[in-house]
This record gives sequence, structure tokens and C-alpha cells, in this order.
Amino acid sequence: MRSFFILAFIVFVSLTIGCEPDKPKVNEEPDGTWTQLADPNFSEREDAVCFVIGGKAYVGCGKQNSTYLNDFYVFDGTTWNPIASLPGAERSGAVAFVSNNMGYVGLGQSVNTAGQQSVYQDFWKYDPVSNSWTAAPIFPGQPRYHAAAFEADGEGFVATGINANANRLKDIWKLNNSTDAWVQMADFPDGVRIKSLGTSILGNGFIIGGTDNNDIWEYNNALDTWTKRLDLEGAERDGSILFTIGSKSYYGMGSGSGSYYTDLWEFDFHAYRLEEQKEFAGTGRKDAIGFSINNKGYLLMGGNNSDLFSDFWEFKP
Repeated sequence: MRSFFILAFIVFVSLTIGCEPDKPKVNEEPDGTWTQLADPNFSEREDAVCFVIGGKAYVGCGKQNSTYLNDFYVFDGTTWNPIASLPGAERSGAVAFVSNNMGYVGLGQSVNTAGQQSVYQDFWKYDPVSNSWTAAPIFPGQPRYHAAAFEADGEGFVATGINANANRLKDIWKLNNSTDAWVQMADFPDGVRIKSLGTSILGNGFIIGGTDNNDIWEYNNALDTWTKRLDLEGAERDGSILFTIGSKSYYGMGSGSGSYYTDLWEFDFHAYRLEEQKEFAGTGRKDAIGFSINNKGYLLMGGNNSDLFSDFWEFKP
């Protein structure tokens, strides 16, 4: 009998210990590592565009102080090289996406020396094999800049933005990859917004953040519907960076309330969860360029109220 009670006590203690809740993590270092790389061999800029094809990042346009740009460069994970410039006007605030292994760049704005603004609705298609641009179908919506762009099920989308009259927009358009024609989709359900960022995660489209917005929305291409997934942590901001690695997107930097941020957050598509990452080791900034290749994220250039930056950084999750 005594042996029975001893055995029962041991089983009870073992089960009790096994059922204890996980203890909270104490003073655990955030994930990720930032490493500064050599500066690229082209002029610093902000508000540029980027797309990725075949493990290479293509970066171009943007502005350097009051000078608008249309030059483009490719990064293969080791070196930067110039490629053909965008045939259209120099611009900033444009959008870019990939469809059928072609890069598409369009929209945006520029301001001339007399202070006159031009807002664009042209689109251009880049072939990385021939290093050449051809005219893509003209965007049928209002000319705009600071829109969001993303890919869903292999098709390119443009959403929201701001027009020449400073009116914020909520319409969404798809470039059908079989007909090469633009199709208007249902409006963004949360209303107008600007400077949001778009990305594709495992074939699904996402819009993240923006001026006066601090949330993440997911797009279902088959149903043409949107679902709000969660609110972002950290301060509201615009001019952020965004890059996606597998099923996780990384969002951060930017400016708001007079501050320039250095935080970075990981959004896990499977768990719909945010987790803070290692803080950026450089100077806080807005309108930098973010992209990912070979399971690494990159931050390039950007600026603040007084400076433009030429630096280039790598982030390893």
C-alpha cells in the first residue's frame, strides 16, 4: 500500500509540472541582424520603386532633393549594375509590381522648377532578359502617386493613392495577365488612403499601413474581397519600408509626429501575429527602398528633413 501512494504521488507531481504554463520570456533579444554594406555606385534618393525577378532586385526612379530621376539599377546579391532607364518621365511616388516575370512601373509625380506638378498614368514593362522597356497599357483610373501595388495569383494590382487635386483615393485596378488589360475591382473597403505599402505573401495580396493608417488587410483575388487581419504595433507613420521573405513580411522605419523611426516588425502570415525585430542600426528615415532576395531583407537610401542617405543595409531574420 505504501508503494502505491508513493507511485501515485510521483505521477501527480509529473503531471502537475507538465501542465505548468510557459513562463514569459525575460530580456530576450529581438530576432534579426543588421549589417551595413558598401554604398551603391549611384546617386542617393528617396521615394524610389523596386521590383524583384529571378533573385535580382531592380531599383529606380525617385528624387534627389528637387531633381526627379528615371535611372534604374539591378542588384544580384553581390554587386549593383546600371540597366536601361525608364523611358517615361522622371518621377517619384511611382508603383511597381511583377507579372509573368516582367517588371511593371508606372504612375507617380514630379514638380518642375516653376513649381508645376505633373501626375502620371503611364505604365512601362521591363524585360530582364533583353534589358528593355516597352509601353504597357495606360492606367485607366485617375493619374496618381503614393498608391500601393501588389501581386495576387500572378496578376498585378494598383490600389488607393492621391490625385493631382490632393484627393485621396480608394479604387483598385488589376492588370489581367491573360488579356493585358486593366480591370476595375471593388473599392478598398476601409476607405481612402495614401502611402500604404503592398506585398504578396504566398499568392495573397496585402496592404499595410500608410498615412493615418496602422493596420494590415488581406486581399482574396478569387472573391475580390478584403479582410482586416490586425492592427500594427508602434506609432502611426508613412514612408515606411516593407519586404517579404516566404510567409513573413517585415515592416518598419518611416516618420510620424515629427519622429523618424528605427523599429522593425515581423508579420507572420500563418499565425497573423506581429513580433518586434532587431532595431535598425542606422539613422531613422522615411521613403527608403526595401526589398528581399535570397532570404535576406535590404534597406537602401531614404532621407529625413535635412539629409538624403546613400547607405545600404542587409537584414538577416
